[in-house]
Amino acid sequence: MKRLKYKYSAAYDMLNTSGFGWNDTNKCVTVSPEILEKYVKKHPNKNYTANRSFPHYERLVTVLGKDRATGNMAESAADALNNMGLETEESGTTGFTQPSTTLSNVASASSDPNTGETSKRNRKRNVSSTTEEITKVFEKSMERASADIAKLTEVIMGGDAMTRLGVELEGMGLDRMQVIRVAMYFGNKPNQLRIWNGLNDSYKPDFVKAILEE
Repeated sequence: MKRLKYKYSAAYDMLNTSGFGWNDTNKCVTVSPEILEKYVKKHPNKNYTANRSFPHYERLVTVLGKDRATGNMAESAADALNNMGLETEESGTTGFTQPSTTLSNVASASSDPNTGETSKRNRKRNVSSTTEEITKVFEKSMERASADIAKLTEVIMGGDAMTRLGVELEGMGLDRMQVIRVAMYFGNKPNQLRIWNGLNDSYKPDFVKAILEE
């Protein structure tokens, strides 16, 4: 899922760079070898190669829009633990502290039976509290992951609305870049797509003109 989003991000950046275009037949970003060579030197990226088919790009525009791959996907369990401070690479330690044991402590504990019982109860409470926090983190991570997967599935398996939109825009005589700009607009503002679908066809050219003039 993240790999697909990174691929979308790379293609999105290319299409917003002078000299790049979109081939609607082959479903790929197009560019001359000379321009591509200069671009790759400045922006080395292995996630997507221009002139190679990317059939899901226009559908991904609907869900992702300008939200490019910047780490917004559901965080992993390891990331979640780091954010809670339970594990930090900088300090090289974990959030769990190992109690120090000395001869004097052992002697004191052996002479006072209540000390051992109190220590056991404290350790149980600490473990219980930590377990609850970890469980909450995993639940939140799973909720975010499920939401992202649902969106991505909708794009890949569906896309009827955007397909109809593309046909309508091409029928209005728009060029490829104009079609992509309007599609990105609706991808960023899905509520506007519902308004578009409810409009009389005679109003739609003015709607498109307003979008392109923004």
